[in-house]
Amino acid sequence: MQNKDRLEHALANLESYPGDKFLVLFGQGSRLKYKGLYFFNPDVRPVQVLKVCGDGPAQVQEADVKGFFKYSTAQKEFAPLSGIKGITATTDGIAVKTKVWKRLRQAAGGGGSLLARNII
Repeated sequence: MQNKDRLEHALANLESYPGDKFLVLFGQGSRLKYKGLYFFNPDVRPVQVLKVCGDGPAQVQEADVKGFFKYSTAQKEFAPLSGIKGITATTDGIAVKTKVWKRLRQAAGGGGSLLARNII
């Protein structure tokens, strides 16, 4: 799916989710590569992070997150949030631990290109 198609698909799915708090899931590596869009409610503990669309797990647990990010509208980029230990209302993006991606590959039969592409 091309970037424009991904954007249109994500925007079309946003209307079916209550609230307005979403997260971007980033892939592995030092570059912040978009993998999926997730919905969560920051007022509910433990936080449930559920996939709206894209690649990645259907649900993300806070224990599986290795990095938290905030979007800077001035710089138009995501910046790491240091000192954060959990998903909060100020969290705009997350990166999950390598073991999460490995589990997805194993569940897909070992094929790296078949990451859980649940498009709801």
